[in-house]
Amino acid sequence: MLTKLRRFCLWYWLMTKRLLKKPSYLVLLLAVPVLTVALTVAAREDTGLITVALAGGDNDPVAVSAKEQLLSTRGLLRCIRFDTPEEAIESVKGAQADAAWIFQDNAEEEVRKLITSSGSRGAVLVVEREETVFLRLAREELASVLYPAASRILFREHLAAISGEKPLPEDSVLEPYYRTLSADQQVLVFTYDDGQVQEPTMDFLTNPLRGLLSLLAVLAGLASCMFYYAEEDAESFLRIRGAAGRLLPMLCHICAMVPVALAGLVAMAVSGMLHSFGWELALSALLCLSSAGFCEALRRICRKQEVLGALLPILMMVMLVLSPIFLHFKQFAILRSLLPPVYYLNGSYRGAPEVRFLLYTVIALALGTLIPPPVKGK
Repeated sequence: MLTKLRRFCLWYWLMTKRLLKKPSYLVLLLAVPVLTVALTVAAREDTGLITVALAGGDNDPVAVSAKEQLLSTRGLLRCIRFDTPEEAIESVKGAQADAAWIFQDNAEEEVRKLITSSGSRGAVLVVEREETVFLRLAREELASVLYPAASRILFREHLAAISGEKPLPEDSVLEPYYRTLSADQQVLVFTYDDGQVQEPTMDFLTNPLRGLLSLLAVLAGLASCMFYYAEEDAESFLRIRGAAGRLLPMLCHICAMVPVALAGLVAMAVSGMLHSFGWELALSALLCLSSAGFCEALRRICRKQEVLGALLPILMMVMLVLSPIFLHFKQFAILRSLLPPVYYLNGSYRGAPEVRFLLYTVIALALGTLIPPPVKGK
């Protein structure tokens, strides 16, 4: 048994060593740290999908507090402070900003009028180049930073209505009571269909990193398929027959994917994306096994190197779009069920491999073994 294990490890090392001599594979392996560094650096920069110019309200406490919160916000918004409303509006006209939010000098009073239905003219003047979905979401962020002020005013107005003619104490006295009633809890809590609570998302620029790294692992398996066509033509493994010969292609694909998957684990650990190393290792192992079966089944179906080479960019684009990397589509369910990254990403979001992932891996490995291999010259 020990002799067989040593022989297997020797074969595995030789299979991996032959890949390290191929420049195209080295480029693919180096793409993992390059992609990780690029996304991490971009996430640390002052980035955002929407750029908003902030101005006005320098003497109003509600406006000052709202602007400070907006300037410290990361993610969707990138806020820039301007000295005057005119400069902020000019930035929108000059396409330097997507919108300008001009806080009124009496923003607190306007919020009070809104709460008491006293004819408010608005606490913030919004100037936009055009109406977009992202700008609508941005205005939701604006409403969220103004809500605490509105909530406190509503709280005080309610107490005033209850107390009647009795004067209310100062805000500093009422603040502890307000905080007791408004506990710091999430308004919206996202859960999966099995009741598991979704963890808060990280920076939106590094979120796709896991999915892109999984695509690189699958691409390594597809590259191994291309290499194996050439090795079959050269009759490199002609003496290996029987069960070993049937499993050899998938072992070659696994040898190509394991270094990429391990590099991906290291990259995610460095960027702080690992949930549990044990589960992450299990997910990566299932990704390599399922992708090996998927790639080999595809290689045997395509039969020729030219056909797989022509299909490869289309396949990568389909996996990029249909896998839940940037967006999650409910359409094309049958097509999505054929792609290994879909199961890997679903398992990673839930923090553990799913039974469907295990079943898919078994089916993929079976298909990669049972589909008749291409015959040289046909």
